[in-house]
Amino acid sequence: MASPPSSKPRYVLPVEEAGRGLAICEIEVSAFDVVYVKSLVEASEGLANVFAESGGMITLAAPPDRADALMELARDVVSECEGARFVTKDSGE
Repeated sequence: MASPPSSKPRYVLPVEEAGRGLAICEIEVSAFDVVYVKSLVEASEGLANVFAESGGMITLAAPPDRADALMELARDVVSECEGARFVTKDSGE
């Protein structure tokens, strides 16, 4: 018998673990722009993976040799999407 679906989605790996060894870029866009960003990454032919858990917080993860292209795409997104910004992690974590 199948177990009842939980209200919170379960992921195989946390984003931090899934991105280990990859070039990572975190950006925040409006919730409405998340689909736009995902479509840009998809159109970039395998440049990166997109992780978006809630709202407009997006983590982009690419192979290390594609880090420059990833950052170029992220800079374009931040400049094109109103209110978008890069997210920096607190070094005290």
